Amino acid sequence: MGRSRVKAKQSLSEADKRFVERIVSGESPTATDALRQTRTVTGNRSSANHAASVLWRSPLAQEYAEALRQKMLAKRQRRIAGEQDAVRRRLWIEATPIGDRVTEVLGVNGKPVLGQGAKASDRVAALRLIGQASAMFADKLVVEEPDKSRAEMLAEIQTLLGVKPTEASPNTSPNTDPTDPPESDTLH
Repeated sequence: MGRSRVKAKQSLSEADKRFVERIVSGESPTATDALRQTRTVTGNRSSANHAASVLWRSPLAQEYAEALRQKMLAKRQRRIAGEQDAVRRRLWIEATPIGDRVTEVLGVNGKPVLGQGAKASDRVAALRLIGQASAMFADKLVVEEPDKSRAEMLAEIQTLLGVKPTEASPNTSPNTDPTDPPESDTLH
């Protein structure tokens, strides 16, 4: 009866946005620290923890945090794509014979990205490390087990070579491996 209804917020204040930004970016280790860094907090630690928790759990703060995460992810993906493209261009230049080089990849200050005084192997090694850092090259070789039996693979290879399985060898059948020793009728 005597309760007053609290009107729900329609949008986050600038201080609330800074609070969420500090948490999402990792600038503040805890929500309470982010709250204290974005506004004046009165009261004890428990009340600050509660206020930070309530603000962080609010739907508006979560919605804003998700939007920030999406922007950060898109920015990171653009940066990685740019790094990969720069590495690809530079590797292509390194692979081109010196007489055929038309362009050089230049840095912000107009100087070559990797010094021309460096050996080509050093430049390629540096580019390889940059490519690995931007997840351009796979470090693991994935080997898949074949789904076919050895006899089926042999028959397929013979078909691709244009050899009929019966023509492969007079002593072998399509179901035997030609590398296996011939079977003997006599026992030793």
